[in-house]
Amino acid sequence: HAEHPIEVRIDGSADFPGDRQDLEMLGNLLDNAWQWARGTIYVNLARHPDAVEIRIDDDGPGMPANVMAQ
Repeated sequence: HAEHPIEVRIDGSADFPGDRQDLEMLGNLLDNAWQWARGTIYVNLARHPDAVEIRIDDDGPGMPANVMAQ
């Protein structure tokens, strides 16, 4: 994505106990954020007793509420 430079901000840390292939969806989500972000992607990581939470947000235009409900 060299043609569309984006700042990625990562908040938090967590070890991922799964396999590398399990993170393929993360790549898809980051790619989508890269397409729509105006300049920044936010990645938040949180460790829970039985899970790792990964939240990806961007500063793009967002999705209309009626589409989000679908």
